[in-house]
Amino acid sequence: MNFQWLQLAGLTLMHLHIDMLGGMLPAILPIIRQNYDLSLSATFTMLAVLNLSCNGIQLAIGHLRASSRQPLFLFLGISLTAALCVFGLLPRTDYTFPLLLMLMVIGGSGVAMIHPEGLRAVHALNRLPSSIATVLFMVGGNLGFAGGGYLSALLVSRWGLAGLLPLLFITPLSLAAMRFLRINLSVDSEETENISDDLTNTAIQASGFSFGHLMLLSIPVTTATVLLTGYLPTYLHELGFHISFGGLSALIFGASGVIGSIIWGIFVRSAGEYKIVKVCLLAGIPFLIAYLFTMQYQSALILLAGAGFCLMAVFPLLVSIARYASGYNLGRRMALIVGGSWGTASIIMMLTGVVADALGVRLILLTALAVYIISGILVVSLSPERILYRKRSAARNS
Repeated sequence: MNFQWLQLAGLTLMHLHIDMLGGMLPAILPIIRQNYDLSLSATFTMLAVLNLSCNGIQLAIGHLRASSRQPLFLFLGISLTAALCVFGLLPRTDYTFPLLLMLMVIGGSGVAMIHPEGLRAVHALNRLPSSIATVLFMVGGNLGFAGGGYLSALLVSRWGLAGLLPLLFITPLSLAAMRFLRINLSVDSEETENISDDLTNTAIQASGFSFGHLMLLSIPVTTATVLLTGYLPTYLHELGFHISFGGLSALIFGASGVIGSIIWGIFVRSAGEYKIVKVCLLAGIPFLIAYLFTMQYQSALILLAGAGFCLMAVFPLLVSIARYASGYNLGRRMALIVGGSWGTASIIMMLTGVVADALGVRLILLTALAVYIISGILVVSLSPERILYRKRSAARNS
């Protein structure tokens, strides 16, 4: 077997591990809120700080280490992320909330360090089809994020917050795997060579579809996803479901996205990534509408699965397109498409905590739906084919 496939498998499992820890918090927020007597806005401030920490620092890493091949921050990030397992060690005092926020910053910074360098490590695997390698790596993160909620809900519902402590033992395994696999990072010159053979999206290149266009799509998609996955477990708990059901729902949404990413990825080489993004968004929105108006029934999970199958497949494809959208170097593109998008979504999440306290969590879920609809409108209007047509029409008229 090509050693690079083994490296990709190791990077994907490492990504699963890191995003599993990063995805635990939404499902256990009701327990944290109860244990430490926090308000709803305080708990969602925790989630927002975590999400912001998970993404904001990526911008600096993508810029400062753009020419480095050594994955220094990969190892540091794996180590820091372990802070998200130690909630059960905190005493209940007047200083508990600041301590919780400190854990969010430490653990979130660890998650942030992984993504730009992990993506660059994937792009360094020059013997593998770049679009497939990128999607598989992102699929690992999606599966980890979804599974983290369900796993943490099971552990905490049985053993309390101390039930998360055994997850600390995964950290040295991830560190050892990265060392054994001799992971290195790609730089811009190599990236240009690596993607030259598998570009099927000629309309994107010909139209001058820029990285700015891509960010205009990515930010609303990630914002809608953050709002939906962040508030869904809490709202299901308010509806009377057991805390583990919220984690299960998040798992189904994310796991369906994993399956969707793989299946939709089959059509990428023939149809092009952008066309698949468009189909996924427009197909997923009706499923989400149906789910939000029937979610009081357990059987509505099938609709949530349909929504996840389509909507969660969008972001990995946007990351893949970012490899060759014009503007910035590779490291900054990877940092911005992941860190910039999710960081902006996290700031919005922070602002919605007060709204949820005053007007209810359901309003936030409906807002997530509205943002997905806006994303669908944007993905049609910013289509590279449309941009190219407008350019050619303007050229003829002049």
